Amino acid sequence: MKDRKMKRSISVVAVLGTLAGTAGAQTTISVYGSVDLAVRHQTNVVAPPDLGTPVGSATAMVTGYDYINHLGFRGVEDLGGGWNARFNLVAGFVPDTGSLDNAAGRLFNRNATVGLGGPWGMVDIGHQYSAGYRTMAPYEALSAKLPAVNPTVFLAPGGTTPGCRPITAGACARFDNDIQYTGVFGGLTLRAEYAFGEAPGSDTTGSAVGIGVNYTKGPFLIGATYTKQKAGAAIPPNPPAFPNYPGIARDADKTDYSFGGAYNRGPWRLAVGYAVHKADTIGGDTTIKGRWTGVTYNFSPAFSLAGAYYQVKLSTVALPVFRPDGKEKVDAGFLVARYALSKRTSLYAEIDRNNWSNGANFARKANAAEGLGVTQDGISIGITHLF
Repeated sequence: MKDRKMKRSISVVAVLGTLAGTAGAQTTISVYGSVDLAVRHQTNVVAPPDLGTPVGSATAMVTGYDYINHLGFRGVEDLGGGWNARFNLVAGFVPDTGSLDNAAGRLFNRNATVGLGGPWGMVDIGHQYSAGYRTMAPYEALSAKLPAVNPTVFLAPGGTTPGCRPITAGACARFDNDIQYTGVFGGLTLRAEYAFGEAPGSDTTGSAVGIGVNYTKGPFLIGATYTKQKAGAAIPPNPPAFPNYPGIARDADKTDYSFGGAYNRGPWRLAVGYAVHKADTIGGDTTIKGRWTGVTYNFSPAFSLAGAYYQVKLSTVALPVFRPDGKEKVDAGFLVARYALSKRTSLYAEIDRNNWSNGANFARKANAAEGLGVTQDGISIGITHLF
């Protein structure tokens, strides 16, 4: 029985290989992705709709905690002369329910691009991570891991993904309708992008332009980003972003910038960074400023320990409704241990503390609903499998 199944599988692979060869002998297509699930216990959790007095602790299964769950299809065709054509389609999913991971029902919500590459670099067009996010990741405190609770996502530029919060967050760090260039010249990596707003009667409404630069020499890396996004026309002018913050509009002109660096030598990795997200909201700016530092030590190829500290501050004219000084702050600390069972499968354990000062509530995440001005402790244990 097993032999018959194996022969059937081999036959299918042979047929697909023949068809692929007929379409283009120089084309390679790969399927890849990850499945990540964890059990998390957290104190001072509030009941929906996320605002109010904490009702107590909660234990739940969370998805994509250490590594985003995704299924991707990547293809590259060799055009000769150092040129290639490429595509990348990535869908996000929730393994504990089997559903898509976005309320908008987008299939390839994590990436959907096609492009060309050559000796001068690569150009990809479509829905993709912003140039700012890709530039920030190498100097992020935890190398952009722990996406379910990592505060840095609120400081990464982006803003056209439905279901993400475009004022108090970086809107999932992606742009729709984006043309992005990446060039690598020795230790220098350059990124530039333009995202079309596609608003009738205006070339600038809802558009975005961004740049990012990384430079690596030996164990040192430095980087900086700048992104400017114009307010869109799809949402009526300046409606409340959500009822408890009546002065913050859903859409506004936004400016993001960041800079930071990392040191990688032997088993050590050190990273520091600073980022600002500013929106031109009613009566004045809404500004989020964040800084972070992280240390990782690899005890062996299989076992590592990482620690990180983040401080994120929000100031806005909208907040005097609740806080007279119009300011909020969160201090977050993380300690993460990872053990690789193989090249593709890892176990991890994480503990964290989030101190929400002055009634802070702005940086909430779906997997970490917080209360107003409280201290939250969390512990998570999970598994990641890459394929």
